[in-house]
Amino acid sequence: MSWSEHIKAIKAQWIVRYLQPGDSAWKNMLDEFILKSTRGGKLQYPEGRAIVVMGLTVAQKRAILKRMPTKAVYWKECLLAFWDLKLDRQVDGWEGIDGESPWHGKRTECVRRGVSYNDVQYYKNKLGILQMSDFINAKTNELFTENRWKRWVDHFETRDSGGIPPDNMEVDRIARKIHDISLRIPGMAFLEMTKDQEVDITPGSRIYLERGGHRTPAIVEDDNLARAVDIDAVGRHHERKRLMRFRRYRVRSAVLWGTRWAGPSGSTDAWASEYPFKLRSSDAFSLYDLSRSQEGEYGIKTITREMAKSKMKPPACEAVWEVKLGQRIRFDKVWKIKADYVSPRDQIAWLKIQHRNLWVAASGGMHGSTKCSAAGCNEEEKQEHLVRCPTIKREFWDKVAALMGKLKMDAGSSDLKWLLGIKGDGIKVDKEEAAVIFWAWRNLYAEVTRARIEGKQLDLKKAYANFVRMAYTRIVAYGAKWYRWYSRQQYRTKAKSIPIRFRERKLIDSEATAEYTIAAPMQLEYKLLWPATGPP
Repeated sequence: MSWSEHIKAIKAQWIVRYLQPGDSAWKNMLDEFILKSTRGGKLQYPEGRAIVVMGLTVAQKRAILKRMPTKAVYWKECLLAFWDLKLDRQVDGWEGIDGESPWHGKRTECVRRGVSYNDVQYYKNKLGILQMSDFINAKTNELFTENRWKRWVDHFETRDSGGIPPDNMEVDRIARKIHDISLRIPGMAFLEMTKDQEVDITPGSRIYLERGGHRTPAIVEDDNLARAVDIDAVGRHHERKRLMRFRRYRVRSAVLWGTRWAGPSGSTDAWASEYPFKLRSSDAFSLYDLSRSQEGEYGIKTITREMAKSKMKPPACEAVWEVKLGQRIRFDKVWKIKADYVSPRDQIAWLKIQHRNLWVAASGGMHGSTKCSAAGCNEEEKQEHLVRCPTIKREFWDKVAALMGKLKMDAGSSDLKWLLGIKGDGIKVDKEEAAVIFWAWRNLYAEVTRARIEGKQLDLKKAYANFVRMAYTRIVAYGAKWYRWYSRQQYRTKAKSIPIRFRERKLIDSEATAEYTIAAPMQLEYKLLWPATGPP
């Protein structure tokens, strides 16, 4: 884990918690820094706290940081760390476009193109156009007409000027401009905004009831009634005595942040909570998943992991192996291969083969030669040659495959299996099959190295015999480990037995009391090759 990325994750999560429903003193302080301009403290972003996760431009982000107090260094770093996550809202097509801001949404650039900053502030603060659905008449499912915009502009200008009527030419200009902007809405986006929204009204469902500009949160009681609730400062509800006939209201689903009420579906209040976000072009998470206060330290761990993952690049060996083997390879399976029984030292040779950094003669020569040391072979000793060489394949790998077949494992002997652990059916080797391949590579490479140092030919019979001995002794050590574990606690009041998943294996069969038996084919092979030594 990178410590610097972990620190950035902690800072970024403060902004995630800032988006979490609920009020507190530090959130109100950040509201002053982020949402208001330095020009007389006017509200620049009436969209609310969700503005930090919308499609702000670089200049707009810079302006927010610039107007923050000079000594608010930590909060500036928190915002920078949060924006560095590159959160992108995960939606299909135009899904959820009704709640997106026409001025700061990532999908609404075609709507706001060419609109000046002063006009945007006028539309937001004077006319209250904060989301795409504000262009549409909810009663008729049509765009507001130019005449309707004129009446609204005239009403708001008269109200704010103390009753003095505005200039009609100016009203016409503003209304025509905002109507032209609404005509830029793409047809598919318009259809998405005007289609009927399905609302769950089963008992217990959380909804919002809207009528006459008022909004009431409620919980459905039955087919006709809903109980009104109050939402406290942290977004939790408290039931009231009042029952409401919800069919007389416009009903909207409540969006939740965990168990907290975020707001009605499609509203600016619930914008950050309604859909998941992709984190640095990685997996999609809801912001609730990234909030520490809900799930311990899960959120920080997730952010740290995703930040580290985004910097990772596929190793160069993947492309080289695909060229060498002439096929597409599921490396996501290769890198997940794990093995039982093996020691860390056992794994080195095969892991180096998978990453194409095993030192062989062709890498630079071993004792003056780059040729294969097997009898009758005069080819370059490359990494893939160690499984393709006819002599090595016949006298070593085919024997390993035959033994695996006797042990009820995959008996295939393909290059892909020995090099990368992918069987003929495209499935990766299991933990016991992987252990056999790890042992095979360790003993084969040890023999290759010995032959080079001594200037002799490969003794593949010796390599195979050493492989069998190593496999046998590792399996015995595995059984002995469980026997020691059981022996230490078998006389306790609540003695434990070996779990079933550790008993029934292909290489060893254990009883609940830790008495074990090594697979018969492995015992026979060991006694055949090491008759004088006997069981260790």
